[in-house]
Amino acid sequence: MPAGMPFLVALALLLLVVPTAEAQRDRRARSRADTLFHAAEIAYDEGRYEAAAQLLEEAISVRPTAAFQFNLGRCYERLERWDDAERAYLVYLASIRDRAQRQRVEERLVVVREESARARQREEEARAAAAAVPLEPEPEPAVIAPAPAGPSLTPTPFVLGGVGIAGLAVGGALTALALDADAQSQHPSTSGRDAADAHARANDLALGATIAWAVGAGLLVTGTIWLIVELSSGGSSDGDRARISEQGVELRF
Repeated sequence: MPAGMPFLVALALLLLVVPTAEAQRDRRARSRADTLFHAAEIAYDEGRYEAAAQLLEEAISVRPTAAFQFNLGRCYERLERWDDAERAYLVYLASIRDRAQRQRVEERLVVVREESARARQREEEARAAAAAVPLEPEPEPAVIAPAPAGPSLTPTPFVLGGVGIAGLAVGGALTALALDADAQSQHPSTSGRDAADAHARANDLALGATIAWAVGAGLLVTGTIWLIVELSSGGSSDGDRARISEQGVELRF
């Protein structure tokens, strides 16, 4: 066998195998594309135009076929995707020579372009109408009136009342001491000078108790009246309602 014969045999086998593999891939692609195309036909007949368009797009990616482009254009028309429909029809138109088919595609192109022009006109009119609508001014925020303030009371009536209560307490304590001193002066065991001293102390304590009772009661009554006046007049906004003068507490109504 000549030296170059094995190489020639291998080359011949390779030339036979490569076309066979290519043919197998082409058959698989054709089968896959046909399956997708038939599924797209079913979806189109059922009114599922979006699904039909997606199936045809996949079929074209597997095996580009002019007939698929025409059907894809029909799906785009149903979806009102006019620009996509025009592109699909133009691709199909460039691949055919039959006059009847070309006329059919050209008729579809006329319809698609008219619809595309109408769609653009509607969009422009909508934008113009939106621009012509005057913007309504934003409503001013509602002003919430502050709640009326409660009466502002001065501390004077409370001070007077507190001092008055303290005076009554002192008067009570002095009264108790006066009674104790008086009882001591009258006790049988107390006689002479001690009894006289106890009696005098009882009188002094009784006088102090009387003064404390009188002052405490007066201050307590004054503070109470002062507080009533302030509450009835709405607080201390009018400072002339009640004041302390040289003659004592002066109330003005």
